[in-house]
Amino acid sequence: MSDTQCRAKRQKFDKTGRLSALEKLKQLKGSKHKYEVDELENVYEEVDEKEYSKTVIERQNDDWIIDDGESGYIEDGREIFDDDLDDESIQEARKHKVAGPRKSKKDHAKKKGNIQNMLMNMSSKRKTDAKLDDDSILGDLMSELKKDDIPTQSKPKTVLRNKFCTTPKLSEKNVEKKIELISGYEKMQCDDDDDLVIFDKPEKVKMHKQAESITQIENFTSNENSSQTIIDDSDNSEVRILSMQSEKDLKETSISQVIETESENLEDFSADFEDDSIDHNEKPKPSINKEFIKNKSTIQMKNKDAEEENFDLENFNKSLDIEFETQISNIEMPTDTTEVPLPLVTNANKEEVFRFYWWDAYEDPYKQPGVVYLFGKVFVPSIKEYRSCCLTVKNIPRRIYLLPRVYVKTSLKGNDDEEQLNTIEDVYKEFNQFANKLGIKEFRSCKVSKNYAFEQEGTPAKSDYLEVRYSANYPPVPSDYSGPSIESVFGTTVNSLELFLIERNIKGPCWLDIKSPLPTGVQTSWCKIKVNCMKMENISVFSESQTLPPLVITTLNIRTSFNAKLQQNEIVMITILMHHKYHIDKEPPKPPFQRHFCLITHPRDTSWPRQAREVLSNISYTTLMKFETETDLLEELLKIINTADPDLLIGYDCGFQFDILMQRMITLKVSNWSRFGRLRRSIPPLIRGKVNLNQAAAGRPICDIQISAKELNLKLRSYDLQSLCTAVLKKKENECKEIKSGECASFYDTPNKIDNLIKITLTEALYILSIVFELNVLPLALQITCIAGNVMSRTLTAGRAERNEYLLLHAFHLKNYITPDKRVTKKGKNEENTSKKKAAYVGGLVLDPKKGFYDKLILLMDFNSLYPSIIQEYNLCFTTIPGAAYAEYEDLSIPESNLEFGIIPTEICKLVESRGEVKKLMKTPNISPELKMQYNIRQLALKLTANSMYGCLGATHCRFYAKGLAALVTAKGREILQHTKSLVEKLNYEVIYGDTDSIMINTGLLEYEEVFSVGKKIKQEVNKLYKRVELDIDGVFRYLLLLQKKKYAAVIMTKLPNGQIELTQEHKGLDIVRRDWCQLACDVGRKILDHLLSDKSCDDRIEQIFSILHDVAQNVRENQVPLSSLIITKQLSKNPNEYPDTKQVHVQVALRLNKEGGRMWKAGDTIPYIICDDGTEKSATERAYHIDEYKKSDSLKIDVNYYLLSQIFPIVLRICEPIEGIDDVLLAKCLGLENIYKSRRIIHQEHADIPLLMEEDRFRYCLPLKFNCRSEKCQSEIIIKDVVNEELGNRLSLASCSNSECKVQPWTYANTIQNVVTLSIRELVNEYYNGCLECENPLCGDQTQWIPLDFESLYPICRKCNDGDLHRVFTDTKLYNQLCFYLHLFDVNQSKYKSLLSQYPQGMREAYDSLKEAVEKMLRRNAFSVVCLDTIFSNNDEQEEISSLCAGTLEISDGLDNEEMVGNIY
Repeated sequence: MSDTQCRAKRQKFDKTGRLSALEKLKQLKGSKHKYEVDELENVYEEVDEKEYSKTVIERQNDDWIIDDGESGYIEDGREIFDDDLDDESIQEARKHKVAGPRKSKKDHAKKKGNIQNMLMNMSSKRKTDAKLDDDSILGDLMSELKKDDIPTQSKPKTVLRNKFCTTPKLSEKNVEKKIELISGYEKMQCDDDDDLVIFDKPEKVKMHKQAESITQIENFTSNENSSQTIIDDSDNSEVRILSMQSEKDLKETSISQVIETESENLEDFSADFEDDSIDHNEKPKPSINKEFIKNKSTIQMKNKDAEEENFDLENFNKSLDIEFETQISNIEMPTDTTEVPLPLVTNANKEEVFRFYWWDAYEDPYKQPGVVYLFGKVFVPSIKEYRSCCLTVKNIPRRIYLLPRVYVKTSLKGNDDEEQLNTIEDVYKEFNQFANKLGIKEFRSCKVSKNYAFEQEGTPAKSDYLEVRYSANYPPVPSDYSGPSIESVFGTTVNSLELFLIERNIKGPCWLDIKSPLPTGVQTSWCKIKVNCMKMENISVFSESQTLPPLVITTLNIRTSFNAKLQQNEIVMITILMHHKYHIDKEPPKPPFQRHFCLITHPRDTSWPRQAREVLSNISYTTLMKFETETDLLEELLKIINTADPDLLIGYDCGFQFDILMQRMITLKVSNWSRFGRLRRSIPPLIRGKVNLNQAAAGRPICDIQISAKELNLKLRSYDLQSLCTAVLKKKENECKEIKSGECASFYDTPNKIDNLIKITLTEALYILSIVFELNVLPLALQITCIAGNVMSRTLTAGRAERNEYLLLHAFHLKNYITPDKRVTKKGKNEENTSKKKAAYVGGLVLDPKKGFYDKLILLMDFNSLYPSIIQEYNLCFTTIPGAAYAEYEDLSIPESNLEFGIIPTEICKLVESRGEVKKLMKTPNISPELKMQYNIRQLALKLTANSMYGCLGATHCRFYAKGLAALVTAKGREILQHTKSLVEKLNYEVIYGDTDSIMINTGLLEYEEVFSVGKKIKQEVNKLYKRVELDIDGVFRYLLLLQKKKYAAVIMTKLPNGQIELTQEHKGLDIVRRDWCQLACDVGRKILDHLLSDKSCDDRIEQIFSILHDVAQNVRENQVPLSSLIITKQLSKNPNEYPDTKQVHVQVALRLNKEGGRMWKAGDTIPYIICDDGTEKSATERAYHIDEYKKSDSLKIDVNYYLLSQIFPIVLRICEPIEGIDDVLLAKCLGLENIYKSRRIIHQEHADIPLLMEEDRFRYCLPLKFNCRSEKCQSEIIIKDVVNEELGNRLSLASCSNSECKVQPWTYANTIQNVVTLSIRELVNEYYNGCLECENPLCGDQTQWIPLDFESLYPICRKCNDGDLHRVFTDTKLYNQLCFYLHLFDVNQSKYKSLLSQYPQGMREAYDSLKEAVEKMLRRNAFSVVCLDTIFSNNDEQEEISSLCAGTLEISDGLDNEEMVGNIY
């Protein structure tokens, strides 16, 4: 090819001047040219606030710094020093990826060459056009590509559609109208620059990763009422879009996800979440897919598990159809009330007031002292609806009382004769000086007269005080302050909320009248109406009766998935049930909810399965919203909560679920996370890394059904959801199955499994809500709160002591008493609660039971509310007994009978009388069921409060704690019970048992009416001795099996209105009602009780019991019992890592599970576990595994012997102990344990005889010798059980390692083995000298080192059971046999081992001889088998010198000293 035809050389074009700049840099390199930097005085430009705000907004709309995509950083336009601006603009900038013209050009250029355009522009080889909807995989791929490719202009032809829905075609006219509406909305701008609010300009039609409006253009003109959800219609499969009632409503609706700021309309969230309307009357409901796949997680259940874990698919889907059939379509969502004037009403004094129903309260005494937030409802006449309201009460002062001294205290000594009387002026002057030191610049004070009767000893009962009030912004006065004129200070620990509730006499949720209300300009709350009150004196209780406003309640059920890579839980699904008009004072609504949602995403490490789009789009039983990320799901949840504005949140295990929810919001930096509650805040309420839920959800009380069930004292083995559903809703065990976090990801294998997961999660939410309504948790909590006068959120979460504390605070304040300050107790670092604390004072009297089986009628009588009655009977109170708060019980005396009634007895009397009146109202004829239910809830609340009043006196953390007064109450209770027992015995009846406030009387009768007559006679004789204490008949027992204190089983006789007798069983304190026994053992115990407490003969009962045990043992061995019946549960009293003793079974399991990740087990959780045979020789407590661990492992097997010997056998033995003809040996034989179990009595009898040297099985109970291999590569454990190891081919035990691959022979390190033997012998000797004794009674088994000084029989009697003899656990015979066993292991001189020795080198023989010699040396120092004749024939003086060698002693040396020790055996 010629030169002219050659291709020209490619030239580099330097468009940007980079080459020239690089060349210039090369020339300057190494030269003297230096670049000098001048110092600048000021690099910042000074502008005013308006100009700065304008600049920031311009920066946000420009691309002066580009974000980094998905990693979370984006420039929000502020300067680096500007930290005081609100967080919303930052989150807005992060959320809306606003780009300027340069970046827009780049994006537009990128679009031209992206893979989507390449694929779309390729010519198709097929003549027929392929539809996108026909290929689910391609559809998903294209949707992912379209995510980041957002068109800059909105045209009807290019509208991006949600891939899960189809929409009806729109006419061009409608489309043009919609575009005009959108463009009109985009012209809206914010001109209010004074608030310094920075927010992003709303984008045009922007597709977000969330389930935004399916098509935002269609959202403006659709006439159907629906949210941005996926709803399948059976006729035309169209998605119905939210309807806008008027163009005015449209302008108030936000179409982009602009985060609301203080100057914006909070109601803009509501448009996207209007209620779904599905007209089921016009069109039939589509059928639900009946294929419900069994949840096995990713692990197949073992064949040996005979438990049926399949859900009843047909019934499950039927219940799902019924419960979730419709969503109420006529719900009016909250409208904008920002610009509505405050709805004022005229009170009785013709004053205009703001009437407000307060529901909950919150304060932050550290960050906002003196401020209290009240949340509740207010009626807006203009819209005739109730709306949420936040009333901010400000300027609540600190209030303290200064007690003057009688005389001014001087520092000079010797001036006793010239003492100066103190005056209030002196107190004022002293405090004024002290206030200046504290920085208190202003305060108000006045002289008041107050009463006092609490913990400060020496304080006068009535005295003048200087009351001081000052701003809460100033620091508190130290509680221990005292000075020359001031004796002490009171009220320093009273916080603003308590002061407000007590002084304004506000007792629970009620209507309040607020004078001079001020609408707030600062958006501190997410409530629709925000009001300020600058003085708490302007707030008063509206005393007239008024209808309670309806509440919005929301039930949340959160599904998490454990991410193994990140070792954290992720939220993948949230189901929401809402009721917008729940009346707490009426019967539970039917249906229990009006709207339901399901928000779903996929785990981060798991993608959507194939055809998920089709399956999810066909789901019509709920409102489904699908998201691509967890962040989008959480943002949508907050949007729903903010729009619906619930007054109460309901959940299960909220300490876990809601904590995970808040943690994920914080971790993912979800914008405006505080919408979960009602207070706007930017800093999460974290305490030691854990979220404070009460602060996070301030204004929305949390009702946790776990806490409520415990509060109502439901007798359950476990408080998990399955147990609650079974006990409360009467569901079957397999109807509610818990899904672990680690199992959740397996549901994303197929679309049908996802469908199943949605159904399960929805049903769980329904169960949670149903339990709340079934137990009447909310009405009861409201009644208790109104009685006690505390806060609703605290009633739902706190204990009874706090409620009673508030009740007494109100009562003492009304009587002009200074109430006690809060107790501040600081625990030392070394103070650990390793065991139960000893009782501070003596409790109730428990009479010794007369154990046995009674087949004659037993009369049970008890005192009605004994302790509250005693307080009323003897007028026991702080105000009637001097020193009741600090004196000991012995120093207190009963008040005089003519003394004025104390405050505590008065309050209890009010509660009791009110309950009596309510119970009378319940008996009113023709009363409506709704009113009767309210009366019943009221009387139950009064009963619970009255009965817990005594507990307030005995609770050490309570302000009204009075140990002496509480001890006086229990002392009177013991006295009354003892006196009642004596009176009954004088009437010639036998008292067989008594406990605190009840007695059991053996009447010896068989007729029910005769027993009742006896009871009435006893009742009359006892009650005439007291005014307030009342004995009543509690029941009649047909049969009674009395085992020991607080443990019995009985058959109760109840006479029905028709005259028939009904028989029911009652179990008190038995093992079968405790959680730490498996269900199988409890079921066996119940079956045996059914036969014992029957009309059968004694022989038939025994025969039936033996038959039951035989069948159970056979089923257990053949794996014919369900796995759930073998689960043992135990509750964590503290966090697992806080236990000093981690050897406890449930603690070990919890620690292991927490280490693996997933759900973090914490204090209060109930740990389920099973005992397995894992092939090791570990103890049973070390072989406990969680049920999930068992299912995942193929090597684990159920430890049959453990369940028969340690679970079933003890329960059966305790029940059958009083029955003649049954003993432990017979029971063990029926369970097939005759070769494993041996009675302690038999064992001790065997060891009582000295074994002969030729006895064949003398080493039967000896412990083998254990040591580890010396090889660094091996380190295997070697166990020596005999001289010859038959497992290794009939070889000497020291000839080879237990590890067949190890070549190191144990005899080569004989010195190490000798050290192991020496240490073992020392441990045995120490154990012997510990002298531990054990009761031979198999039901007791108590061990002690205490020995009585003298005892009549051969052995001492057990002090615990008073039945069995005490024997040494480690006897001298055991010790001697163990030493002889070690000698036996190394004795190879016998003829039968000579042939084996000949096979090994001479060194092995020498190793065995050295080990044998070492053991013999120690045996020679043992005097067990030596008879010392010198001691026998010595005179008395010599015997005194060797008194330590008296009869029955045993001297054993560990071989360390050289002196020979001998012992005598007689």
